[in-house]
Amino acid sequence: MKKNILMLVAVLLLSVVAVAQAPIKFNYQTVVRDASGNLVGNHLVHVKISILSQSFDGDVVYAEHSSAMTERSGMMTIVVGDGVVMEGDLGQIDWSRGPYFMRCDIDPKGGNNYSLSTAQQLVSVPYALYAGGGDYNKLSNLPDIKAMIRSIVKEEASNLYQESQGLSDVAAINNEMGFQQLKALGDPTDAQDAVTVAYMRRYVEEMISHVYDSSLMAASSMLHRGGVSESSSRYSRSSRSSNARRVQTENGLLSGVFSVSDGKQVRFSQGNLQYSYVGRHAVLGGGLKEGTWRFASSQYDENLDNNGRWESLLTWNSTGCEDDGAIGDACFDWGAYNAISNGGNLPGQWRLLSIDEWNYLRSQRQGARQKYAMATINGQAGVVFLPDNWTTPAGQTFLPGSARGFSTNAYTAEQWTAMESAGAVFLPAAGNLSGRTINNVGTYGSYWSSSVMKGGNVYSLDFYGTGLQTIGNQPSIGQSVRLVQDVQ
Repeated sequence: MKKNILMLVAVLLLSVVAVAQAPIKFNYQTVVRDASGNLVGNHLVHVKISILSQSFDGDVVYAEHSSAMTERSGMMTIVVGDGVVMEGDLGQIDWSRGPYFMRCDIDPKGGNNYSLSTAQQLVSVPYALYAGGGDYNKLSNLPDIKAMIRSIVKEEASNLYQESQGLSDVAAINNEMGFQQLKALGDPTDAQDAVTVAYMRRYVEEMISHVYDSSLMAASSMLHRGGVSESSSRYSRSSRSSNARRVQTENGLLSGVFSVSDGKQVRFSQGNLQYSYVGRHAVLGGGLKEGTWRFASSQYDENLDNNGRWESLLTWNSTGCEDDGAIGDACFDWGAYNAISNGGNLPGQWRLLSIDEWNYLRSQRQGARQKYAMATINGQAGVVFLPDNWTTPAGQTFLPGSARGFSTNAYTAEQWTAMESAGAVFLPAAGNLSGRTINNVGTYGSYWSSSVMKGGNVYSLDFYGTGLQTIGNQPSIGQSVRLVQDVQ
């Protein structure tokens, strides 16, 4: 059956995450254009997905329909497996009997008149789902992804400008090296620092490893078997070694539920927000930005991982948004504007707490004064918040308040796993960043809110060994960011 050609740019992001006896799902993203090539933006569209066996005209082994709202850019995202089933069972497809093809039919007016259609062969899906237990490394004939990246880097490097001047030539230019800084060869700190070949090789290897891990992590967030995905700790380097079992999270979301106003509850992210200049990520309104955002692999992670490529103390203007008035307040909210790689990997899924919500959490919800305390976890100082409905795990203790400073409560990594599984949240005292200097690590914590003061300062939740306070800080100061999702 031929219909008007649908001009689509489709991306299937797949992972090999598995949880036994849970339904298979995967995300499907496409930019929707009409037959004239015009973007179909900000429209509710109706979508029919069909999985076909052996050919584009083969038998339908599975079909479902659903609705989706396109973004301004025309981007549409659906979860195949979440729609209303019309035929077959996605979980019963034998991917080893491929090839399989997927047809996407769309009614841009939201009805059942599917005037736009496209089809493509599924290449990654069968192999990812057929891996048995979801372990990518169990597949045969795997491509050497790192070798492929190295080849690309080597090819690009061959096109770089080759400097013909020697060091003596450069140094002779006005005895100032042409104002081109030459120092710190083995440990560069400024933008104009020269580097040694050894340093550059080490950096490239780290970049290759990071791109490889980030690619797997981004894919992991887009394929789900049930509501639980593999813990991101495989891809994150904790600054403190521990053999404690990581608590598995659902797209970076912890289990505890916290009231932040009358009638509103939230759940916290699995760790503080971190940023790397390597990679690219999706942003609100469509398009991609440089860098990768992620949540720390544990709640007690320090500012940087072992190779120092991740930043956790963020200035107020570091969301990456260039405000044109169309996005509004979301422009200044890291979670609303950016996709978080291990937090669903789509923009608009997370947000900051307002200062009123921080205050409600610490002092106004029922039993608030008995539900926070200073603590040290695996050697990292900070503050613990308990969820609304709390039961202390067997064998654990909790002393509210700050009677003994950060020593009021002390937990090993294993003990904290039990507390976290029961819903507890920990904000590490990660200090703050002034210019290029990190201050007060282990003695002070500052967490941004979404509330701007008159005069331009921004409210934050600050704490030290003897208590909590909400104050205004300059936007140029680097502070910690912990994001939340509303409980629906």
